[in-house]
Amino acid sequence: MTAVLIPAERTVTPLGIDWAGWQNWLGEHIDAAWRPGEWNQDFWLFTGDLNSPRTAVVGCRTPCRAILSFRGRCHSCTRAQEKSGLAWEEFESQFVSSARPRGSDPALCEVVRDSVRCGRVSVGVTLCKGHYNKWRRHCRRHGRRLPIAEWVDAFGIDPFPPPPECSVGGCPNRRISEKSPICNYHQRRWLEAGHKGTANTPQLRRWAAEQPPVLTAAQFSLVQLPSPLRQELAHGIQQRDELGSTMQPFAMRAIVSAALATGTTSLLLAADTLKNTMRTTNDKSVLRQLTWSVHQGYVTFSGHDLRGEDHFDPRAAGLNGATRSGRRKQFGGVDLTVIPQPWLRQVLKRRAEAEKPTGPAFRRWLKACVIAGHGMNRLPGGGIDTTALDFAHMQAAFDEIAASVDEDGRLYGAGYRGDLWTAFCQTLDFGRLADLLDAPGSFMRRPSQHIPDEDTNEDELGKAVPEHVIRQLDAQLASLGTGVTYGAMDPAHVRAMFQTAYVVLRDSGRRPLEVVSLPRNCLERERDEESLIWNNHKGRRMRRRLPITSSTVAAIEKWQALRDSLPEAPSVSEPYLFPAITSAGGSDHLMSNNFSAGMRTWVDNLETLNSDVMDAGAT
Repeated sequence: MTAVLIPAERTVTPLGIDWAGWQNWLGEHIDAAWRPGEWNQDFWLFTGDLNSPRTAVVGCRTPCRAILSFRGRCHSCTRAQEKSGLAWEEFESQFVSSARPRGSDPALCEVVRDSVRCGRVSVGVTLCKGHYNKWRRHCRRHGRRLPIAEWVDAFGIDPFPPPPECSVGGCPNRRISEKSPICNYHQRRWLEAGHKGTANTPQLRRWAAEQPPVLTAAQFSLVQLPSPLRQELAHGIQQRDELGSTMQPFAMRAIVSAALATGTTSLLLAADTLKNTMRTTNDKSVLRQLTWSVHQGYVTFSGHDLRGEDHFDPRAAGLNGATRSGRRKQFGGVDLTVIPQPWLRQVLKRRAEAEKPTGPAFRRWLKACVIAGHGMNRLPGGGIDTTALDFAHMQAAFDEIAASVDEDGRLYGAGYRGDLWTAFCQTLDFGRLADLLDAPGSFMRRPSQHIPDEDTNEDELGKAVPEHVIRQLDAQLASLGTGVTYGAMDPAHVRAMFQTAYVVLRDSGRRPLEVVSLPRNCLERERDEESLIWNNHKGRRMRRRLPITSSTVAAIEKWQALRDSLPEAPSVSEPYLFPAITSAGGSDHLMSNNFSAGMRTWVDNLETLNSDVMDAGAT
């Protein structure tokens, strides 16, 4: 059964989409030979390789049949081990996997004659359906329940030959019999759908051609989806794989189920509706990546973007990520209508396409234009007409940026506000040089429009957490990192790394990024004083020196000795004290968000953490 896209007559819908042409284009750009051994184009079926680092499925560490999306043990094995009271090593040595995979064929029929066993599967009892009916009629006729082995020997019951495989594409089960085209599992689904009988009829064959096989957790099937959604998802997962993302069967199964439940027919029309039904952030992320690939394919096919000219796609424009590889990890677009002035949207968009900044740089440009645009929008005319722009508009933009605050209402730092003002002025300069901005000469930056620097000393030691809270955290430090999965790193090493990073963070007062990016040889001794070598990334001042206590030095040295013996550390992390989770993650060291997440999980799971503030009861 090969899935073939039949070219159809091109018709343009009221939405302006040539659906037949779009479906034909997708068919031409789906690689049938993609991921040999995992992708089956004939059945629209993906079967993840449990040993492949490019597929996010692994087997349970206990030798059971469970398949997980993370390294560890399944819930069933964890509960059984806790109930047994045995250590994991002893539990695994005694473990016997008994349950067969869901939907798979049961044991073969017990009828054996001349060492030849019946090839059909048993149904409810130890006999196949054909032999069970014969044995039951014999028992009724003679008025007693004859043992099966005795019945076979006494009446010369012949075994049936093995029937062919189920006609559902990719299904590993055997058919019920030679007369029926489907297996036990699909017979139940057929009857549950309100059909009757299992004869080899055209209706049953058509139904079987649109059904997925018995799926393991490492598989997903697109065969039930309508066109062009089926082709869109196949194209999307191949493009996503080409961009370096891991294949995630768990998320794909959730997306397929949601698409069937909502009646979605195309990601071009209902991606937002489909995303709202996703339950996890990971599922939404995968769907966003697939939607991005589909939209980019449609732009290539049709030459225009359905999302409009005020939609900007950083990845499609070639903007680099802030990672070591330069590869952008985030998919999706930016709605430039947050900028009130259409001319400013286009200037920002053209500048980004020409200069190709990193993601953080573009976000700073965007924020600067949004704030400045709202400042100009307060004046009569809103700064829409470029020929009417003057000094008052420039001053309004400056005043808005100079007074800009964060989400909590706190004034941004002088350095950050200065960067925003510079980004806005540079965007205007680009517009003039590229003949995109025809504004009077009075709409220019003035020397008086300057945000003075703050007098701060970033090298001063600082601690934001109260001492009594730190003492409580220190008392429970041994549990930090417990349960955290960090690539292939041993759990004991993960705990040691997180605990060392906490000690450095606590004693040095440095920012999380400055701690996780410490160089491997971060200690410097001069006479009787020992200093920590760290990098002030925010202030762009590298190799700063900070005196630290002997206890902090001892914690770092202990981890350094362990760090030197880590077999699972990625090679890209060689220069850093705290290694990255993987070589393909885009960061050469432990990421600050991973460290922060581990810290939050630890604190949330602490039994008690008292503050020095009295409650309503004065206790």
